[in-house]
Amino acid sequence: MTGPIGYHNETYRNFNELTCRNETIIIFVHGWEESENNVKERLNRVKLSLEVNSFIHPLVGFSWPSDTAWFGAKFIAAENGPKLANLISYIKHECPDTDLRLLAHSMGARVVLSSLDSLHKNQSWNNNNFTIKSVDLLGAAVDDEEVSTNPQDILIDQTNWGTPKSDYGYAIETEVTNFTNYFSSEDYMLEPIPEKPYPPFQIYPSFEADKALGQSGYQKNPDIPIYDIDKSLPQIMIS
Repeated sequence: MTGPIGYHNETYRNFNELTCRNETIIIFVHGWEESENNVKERLNRVKLSLEVNSFIHPLVGFSWPSDTAWFGAKFIAAENGPKLANLISYIKHECPDTDLRLLAHSMGARVVLSSLDSLHKNQSWNNNNFTIKSVDLLGAAVDDEEVSTNPQDILIDQTNWGTPKSDYGYAIETEVTNFTNYFSSEDYMLEPIPEKPYPPFQIYPSFEADKALGQSGYQKNPDIPIYDIDKSLPQIMIS
């Protein structure tokens, strides 16, 4: 299997090692402000975590240029969604019986949501009735209303104006078999908790003036299961 050409002439490497004999392929998307070395470390950590849980399948790391300022990174993440969709579509067309599972951390969730929206609008993808087996978001640094099926949830919130935020609910329902939102009640990067032994400046509410999907599980789509990693599950499980 040779790699597909991306949106800006990039090639996806090492795809000759991924054949259609694999019943499952996992794609991991990292979060914000990660250097190339950090990306490799994150991917290795995910690989070890999956192996500890006896979930041993080919793991693909999808990297995007996240090592930049927050506001620019949001747009870059959204712009990389169609590139991820291109990769997903390529694999499914080559190996239609292979299940694809997506894992995304932090702002990598925006890359994944944007990719779902791109697939939702892809006629070839829809004509083949392709779907993604599962999407698991870990500490998603996107607004809680972005999983809504109601566009008004985005439009009426002034903090969303002039941003890449969108209502991805229909794309989620149509393109994904199992979609799960994981959060951690011990994650103080996404919400301001001044009484905790962490700085009162938390990234997400300070920049976005809104609630993150990965903050406490609060969200606009009640059909999406949520889990507190620290309280509900001893280990992260793949749906």
